Amino acid sequence: MDEKISVQVEFSSAMKESVGQGTVRISLDPPADVRGALESLVAGKVRRDTLFEGQDLRRDLQVFVNGRNIKFVGGLEAALKSGDVLAIFPPTFGG
Repeated sequence: MDEKISVQVEFSSAMKESVGQGTVRISLDPPADVRGALESLVAGKVRRDTLFEGQDLRRDLQVFVNGRNIKFVGGLEAALKSGDVLAIFPPTFGG
């Protein structure tokens, strides 16, 4: 049997209030991807509409794996490995 994949998920300070904490560690069955990690969060404490619009990631969220925007590394299907850091940011406005 394959060993679980451990991923750290970091929420921006703006999201901490709705999520309840700034950092969580999740364990995923291999092979793991960003969608699976986000679904795991929804199965826990995070409300589905915090992360998703239907089956798609909310368009106003920015999600990074090890500092790289998932838009450039495979989107929701981007592979994850143990030790990866998934960072989630809401939209930023201002000037």
